Amino acid sequence: MPFRLLVVETDPAARAAMDRMLSTAGNMVTSVAEFEAAEERLVYAPPDLLITAVKLGSHNGIHLVLRAQSDHPHTQAIVVHTEDDPVLEEEATSAGATYVKLPVDQTRFMALVQGLLAESTLPQSSRVVRRWPRKQVRVRARVGNNDAQVVDVSYGGLRVEIGTIDHPLSRLATVDIPKLGRLPVHPVWARGGGAVGRWWCGAEIDSADEHAFSAWRRFVDSLD
Repeated sequence: MPFRLLVVETDPAARAAMDRMLSTAGNMVTSVAEFEAAEERLVYAPPDLLITAVKLGSHNGIHLVLRAQSDHPHTQAIVVHTEDDPVLEEEATSAGATYVKLPVDQTRFMALVQGLLAESTLPQSSRVVRRWPRKQVRVRARVGNNDAQVVDVSYGGLRVEIGTIDHPLSRLATVDIPKLGRLPVHPVWARGGGAVGRWWCGAEIDSADEHAFSAWRRFVDSLD
């Protein structure tokens, strides 16, 4: 069953480009230009994922995120903006959204979308509490005997994209990253396979391993 996505963007060209990119992946996408129109959609057709600009006329996209998650706590959210703004990023993260600076790399952005949609299908009790800001990255890795890419990181965990797998991701215990070594992890969710041909997995860092956890935090800090 396709996921329902709501895009809120005042700029017509940016809105159309985002709509095309998300629709091509097989999602049901609704795009609107105004805060009020988005509010109406949240009431009558709540999305699995909300993607909103920060500036929506006299309104703020982060307020829309708060409204969406107040009424429907399962809703995932991405806030997009054309500038690096640590204050806005902190506000977005505190609201439960992922902050993304435009323009976006399509591959990395779609990996982020896939990961958030996978999280949206989990029971509320199984979801990761977002205590730290996340970064979109592209870092080579190995999962078992398979090549992979780390596409999203925070102090608490990571998302990894894998072309093929040779064992169930529910049993994932380590991710190998050059210059960091073997990282102990706990898988939280996995999605993909079938016609998609790729897998995405979200995992928490094993905080019980203090050495690995400290090394991971330094590694995250070193990434642009």
